[in-house]
Amino acid sequence: MRFSTQTLRLVALVAFGSIAASGPALYAQVSSPLPRERMLSRYGLTRAWWNQATLNPGLDEVAHFTGDEENVYIQSRSGIVTAFDAESGHRLWSSLVGSESQQALPASSNAEILLVAVGMNVHALNKFTGEVLWELSLPHHPSTAPAMDDDRVYLGMVDGSSFAYDLRKIRDLWEENRLPKWSNLAFVWRYQAPQRISSPPIPDGRSVTFASANGSVYSVGASERRLYYQFETANRTRIVTPLGRGEDSIFVTSEDSRMFCLNKENGVRRWAFTAGVPIRRQPRVVEGNVYVTPQNDGMYCLNTSSGLTKWHQPRASEFLASTTDYLIASDALDNVLLMAHEDGAILGVLPLRGYKVRLHNDRTDRCYLATPDGVVVCLREKGQEFPLYHMFPDRRPLLPEFAPEEAEAPEPESDPAEAN
Repeated sequence: MRFSTQTLRLVALVAFGSIAASGPALYAQVSSPLPRERMLSRYGLTRAWWNQATLNPGLDEVAHFTGDEENVYIQSRSGIVTAFDAESGHRLWSSLVGSESQQALPASSNAEILLVAVGMNVHALNKFTGEVLWELSLPHHPSTAPAMDDDRVYLGMVDGSSFAYDLRKIRDLWEENRLPKWSNLAFVWRYQAPQRISSPPIPDGRSVTFASANGSVYSVGASERRLYYQFETANRTRIVTPLGRGEDSIFVTSEDSRMFCLNKENGVRRWAFTAGVPIRRQPRVVEGNVYVTPQNDGMYCLNTSSGLTKWHQPRASEFLASTTDYLIASDALDNVLLMAHEDGAILGVLPLRGYKVRLHNDRTDRCYLATPDGVVVCLREKGQEFPLYHMFPDRRPLLPEFAPEEAEAPEPESDPAEAN
């Protein structure tokens, strides 16, 4: 009996998935050593959990590492997506999404849905179970990860166009078995920019903001193609770095080594920062500070309101997380740096070079690291059983309140009358 190459590949993948489900211990011998508790404890940290993503052994590696408040996601180069519970590390599901012959963009999510753009299709899955919810065909190749609000899906394309699709209509078409063929029926609007869209859309319910490589930032109405504002960099300098986002601000970096802070509502420029070298990493905003890492020039901590520099740490190269006690970053040698919030001073160094795939977590206080072969580790501060929510504090679930146990009143050391 003969089997096709495709059949053999699928059988091997299913078998590997069955092995992966049995537990992470099977992979300890092929990955970097886990961070030692003794080393972490020195800085008040602990290893919250570790696990192994499903990858094709010996032939595959991690392509993208993303997350939200509930889950973290590992995408392999062959198209396998593995979802973990962000707090417990429990592997929720793993699945081959799209075709391994087509490149996938980083996944994005909302409260319930995980979106993965592969080739000219967008795949939607239940982010907790991996169940396929729908598939959408696109008229062009996407250039950025998709984005969602409660009502629409937004995508930027290589030809400079941005598209919005109606989520309710998409669900209706899927239930009628009309997707992906009739994807155009869920189309809401298209906005055309001169060059490819270089930043994933940022929706807020009222509008969606995105950047084009031609040096322009656009804010368009979410429900209709209405231009609220357009911001242009000096001399139309190219924008190739994803936009940063704050509570009421958008942060734009251009190829002339400048970063602009814009009012998210009207596009008015609040301030500008000049680095001297290109800024190729997305600015990250946490609790009134924006962290900027110009190429080979360390990390700057700026006040989001004024743009004034609070400190500059030459050794830091990328933002990883912000905890109660530390700002966590990488250096050029892939060490993990523990820095002081007040002045950026280095308080500790964790030599975790094997965990070079790192999640830039500006949502919570957890630090997530991974090896290229898919071992994932979560670090947190001791005593912080419940995560701090940075970007969307209103999403933090209500924490249980424990009443103090009743205790018997201690015997007085002396007669109260004598004390008087």
